[in-house]
Amino acid sequence: MNALRDWGHAKDYVRMQWMMLQQEEPKDYVIATGVQYSVRQFIERAAAQLGIAIRWQGEGREEEGIIEALTRTLRSALER
Repeated sequence: MNALRDWGHAKDYVRMQWMMLQQEEPKDYVIATGVQYSVRQFIERAAAQLGIAIRWQGEGREEEGIIEALTRTLRSALER
């Protein structure tokens, strides 16, 4: 959960791949945003976009993300 990753947008990576293919000579490139976020941060931000609050419990491999709260809009959609 604490591992850091560069969570760039696929559209940006595809554009960079296209740009690499346009070069006259093959070269090695590193494509990255230069900004890292943990897996935990990614899950929390994605859940927040869906109106879900996450609470973490446990440690290591036993750690779990528990849904703490749902927004009214999401709760209504799930009840339909």
